[in-house]
Amino acid sequence: MSDPRTSIGGNLPPVTPPGEPEVLADLKARYPNVETDLADLEAAAKTYPERITEEEQAASLQALLKKASTHKAAWKSWRSLEKKPWDTVAKIVFNFFGAPEDRAEKLIESLKPRYTAFLEMKAEKERLEREAKAEAERKEAERLEQERAAAEKRKAEAEEAERQANLRAEEARQRAEEEKAKQAEAEARAQAAKAEADRIERERRERDKAEKDENASNIRSMKAFMKQAERLAEQAAESALDQAEDDVFDDLIMEGGEIGRLGSKLLNSALLDDEQRAYVTGVRDTLTGWRKARTERMEVEEAEQRRKQEQARAEREAAEAAARAAQRKADDEAAARARAEREAAEHEAEEAKARAKAAQAESRGAAKDARDAFAEQKGAAKDEKVLGRQVDKVGARAARMERRNENATDADLSRTRGEYGTVGSLSGRWEHTIVDEAALRAASGPLGPHFTETALSGAAYHWMAAHREGFTGDRVEGQLPGVVFEWNPESRIA
Repeated sequence: MSDPRTSIGGNLPPVTPPGEPEVLADLKARYPNVETDLADLEAAAKTYPERITEEEQAASLQALLKKASTHKAAWKSWRSLEKKPWDTVAKIVFNFFGAPEDRAEKLIESLKPRYTAFLEMKAEKERLEREAKAEAERKEAERLEQERAAAEKRKAEAEEAERQANLRAEEARQRAEEEKAKQAEAEARAQAAKAEADRIERERRERDKAEKDENASNIRSMKAFMKQAERLAEQAAESALDQAEDDVFDDLIMEGGEIGRLGSKLLNSALLDDEQRAYVTGVRDTLTGWRKARTERMEVEEAEQRRKQEQARAEREAAEAAARAAQRKADDEAAARARAEREAAEHEAEEAKARAKAAQAESRGAAKDARDAFAEQKGAAKDEKVLGRQVDKVGARAARMERRNENATDADLSRTRGEYGTVGSLSGRWEHTIVDEAALRAASGPLGPHFTETALSGAAYHWMAAHREGFTGDRVEGQLPGVVFEWNPESRIA
C-alpha cells in the first residue's frame, strides 16, 4: 500500500492552515480508499462462520487478519505523516485515522479466537484419529491371522511366478540384443551427420577467409590510390594540373573512379571489421570534399555519363554482395540442418542406448524376479510362523496405543500432526510491511534511490531477521523508518 501523497496530484505545499471542513474534505479527497478498505474488511469478516472447520477457511481468515493489520499500519503511518506539518489540525487528522484503527483492532480481536478455536478443534480431531488408528491396528491383527491360512496358496502361486519370470527373462535378453543393434546403427548415423556438418563449416570458413583477404588487399590498394590522390590534390591547390594529371585525378576520386569502386566493394562486404569500415567511411568523406571542388569544373554530360556508369557498377556490385549474402545464408541453413540432423542422430543414439540399457536392466530384473520367486516359494512354508509372530506384535502395539491415549495430557492433545507424521502446534512468525518507501530509501543512504522494490524489501527482511530477538508485543514500528513489523500466528509443523 503506497502513500497517496506521493502519487500524481498528491502534493500539498505549505499554506495557511485551513479550517476543519476544508481539512476533512482534503483528507477524504486524497485518502478515498480508507473508508472503502475498512468497509471491505468488515464485509469480508461477516462471511466467516463463528466456528472455523476447514483448512481453506482458516487460511483465508489468516490472510484477512494480515490484510487488516496492513491497512491499520498504513492508516497509522499516514496519520503521523499528515500530522507533522499541520500541528493546528493534528486532532482532526488523528480522529480521521483513529476510528478506522480502532475498528480494525476490534475486527482483529473478534477474528483471532475463531482461528484459535480451529486449532483446538484440529487437536481434538487428531485425538479421535489416534483412537481410530488403534482400532485399525486391532483389525490389522485379525487380518494377519487370516493371511496365515492363505500362506499355502501363495506357495503354489510362487512356483507359477518363478516359471513366468524365467520366460520374461529370456524375452528381455532378446530385446536387449535388438536394442544394442539399433544403438550401433544410430551412432553411425550421428557420426555421418557430424562429418557433413564439419565439411559445411570448413567450406564456409574458407570462403570467409578468401573474402577477408580480398578486403585487406583492397584496403592496401585504396591507401596507395589515396596517397596518389592526396599528392595531386595538394598540387592542384598550389597550381593548375595539366590535362594528363587532371584526368588521373578524376579517375581516382570521381564516382566510378578507382577509389570509389574499391570503397563501394568494401562497404558491401559483411566481413569488414570496425577499423576497416571506419577507414573506408573516412575516405568516402574525403572524396566528397574533393569531388565538390572538382564537380564545378565537370561538364554536365561527363557527370551524367559517369553517374550512369557508377549506377551500373553499383548495381552489379550490389548484386554480387547479395549473391554472397545469399550464399552465406544458404551455408548457415545447410550448417543448421546438418547440426540438427547430427543432434537428432545423437539423440536417437542416446535413446537407443538408454533402451538397450533398460532392456538389459529388465533382463536382469526378470532374472532377479525368477530368483525371488524361487526364494518366495522356499519361504512360503515359513509364513505361518512369521505371521503368527506379527499378529502377536500388532496386538501388543494396539494395546500400548490405547494405554497412551488414555494417559495423554492436554498439552499433547493441543498438538496437530501433518500429512507425513510431522507434529505442529500454534506458533507464528514475524513479517514486515513497507508503509513509507521514501522514508526507507532515505534511511538506506546513498544506495537507497538505486534499490529495486524487491531488493528494498529483501534488505528490510534481513534487517528484521537480525533484530527480531529484541521485538516485543505483536507489532513493532519506529525501529526502521518506513517499515512496520507484525507477529503473524500460524500452525507450524515441527
